Amino acid sequence: MPELMRQGFLVSISCLLLLTGLLTASGCGPLSRLKTGSVETRVVTVGRPEEEADSNSMQPAVTGDGHFVVFASDATDLINEEFSGGRAVYLKNIRTGETVSVSSDEAGGMADGDSEYPAISADGRYVAFQSTATSLVPEAGGGDCISSEGLDTQCSHIYLKDLETGAVTLVSTDSDGKPARGNSIHPAISADGRYVAFRSSAENLVAGDGNGTADIFVKDTRTGFTTLVSSDSDGASADNASDLPSVSADGRVIAFKSLASNLVSVDGNGSPDVFIKDRETGITTLVSSDSEGSPGNKASGYQALAIAAGGDFVVFESEATNLSGADDNRKRDVFVKNIQTGGTTLVSSDAAGTAGDDDSFASVSISADGRYIAFGSNATNLVPGGVASKENVFIKDITTGAVTLVSADATGVPANGGSEVIAIAGGAGYAAFVSAATNLVEGDTNGKDDIFLKELSSGKVKRVSTSSSPEQTRLFIMD
Repeated sequence: MPELMRQGFLVSISCLLLLTGLLTASGCGPLSRLKTGSVETRVVTVGRPEEEADSNSMQPAVTGDGHFVVFASDATDLINEEFSGGRAVYLKNIRTGETVSVSSDEAGGMADGDSEYPAISADGRYVAFQSTATSLVPEAGGGDCISSEGLDTQCSHIYLKDLETGAVTLVSTDSDGKPARGNSIHPAISADGRYVAFRSSAENLVAGDGNGTADIFVKDTRTGFTTLVSSDSDGASADNASDLPSVSADGRVIAFKSLASNLVSVDGNGSPDVFIKDRETGITTLVSSDSEGSPGNKASGYQALAIAAGGDFVVFESEATNLSGADDNRKRDVFVKNIQTGGTTLVSSDAAGTAGDDDSFASVSISADGRYIAFGSNATNLVPGGVASKENVFIKDITTGAVTLVSADATGVPANGGSEVIAIAGGAGYAAFVSAATNLVEGDTNGKDDIFLKELSSGKVKRVSTSSSPEQTRLFIMD
């Protein structure tokens, strides 16, 4: 990890308290070192007084314990290093308040292209993200993709950042390490960071990929082996595009959406559907079906889907009207499929089971055990007393049916701006989300989309998309 995340004895002291022989008031630089025998003392100055982001932030992901949140941002003022702009990926340490760059090379240099769509391992050590940068690893350079204008351009690639060592690995390669010759986007990561799934339009990642459309692949970052995921149970490639992978904790089961009609025999609806691939058995299963296995009659997973840690529950949004008997609103809704039983349950309903009175969509997330499901909705009738007709984010307890409004301040007052893209921590104690609201925390005056983290037990809300907490020096003593 960066120094602020390394294990060791940590003592926090004010930068204003001068360390004799180590630091002066004008010398509170980013890193000072003193060697003393076998012990290395590092004096690290991080951040400056916590400041608001000067542009929009998006795409949050959170570790299972809620201690780390990663997100993308167009802001230029989140870290001390000079940054000329562009979209970048950051990590916020919720315990210390420190914000660090993720989309940087091993030496700490910021990426020279846009970076986004981060996915984080359960312990926060590994972050996968997509980037058009050429500076993150030497082998990523070169124009191998064709833009919409027909120009040779730099591909978007998938990278894995080890926040303990700083190492950056190019993930979107074939099994021999050759970079994808096509755009690769939307990474998803296993709990231990070993497996990274992603969408790619490249045809050189696995042998025999000649379907001419985007597929889902998974990279084993230990062995380097790349495998095609979007195939039928016999290994035949999908006959249409696939996207939005989501990975079980152990990397065995991968959920994804696809326009393909040949992945399972029962799929004849001509619409996007949600599937899972069991990489151990090779079996591909239709997820967007009713409890008897009949496919949805309209598009599913168009914008959002997620798989639980055990691979036994998949949540997805759908326009279909035949997935659950409780779905009588003719709106886009959120459903959860129990993979073991085949049962499909309407999620976007109030505690009594009444379907939402407007669309539910944009993003979904599910706790590790599948009990709690987070989603965005325009519905006004999901919680007692209702909410204004704007996008909000909610959590549904599938066991009790209870629905909680997440996009509210610590006292329960609903957000005064639209909220979306919610990510629930695996343990269901925290939820991160994007909001344009200005009333969730005090001092929110930037008029931008920010990232917030809610502690679900207390209702407390913290803004995440800020620079580091008040300037301080941290003293690390390591063997």
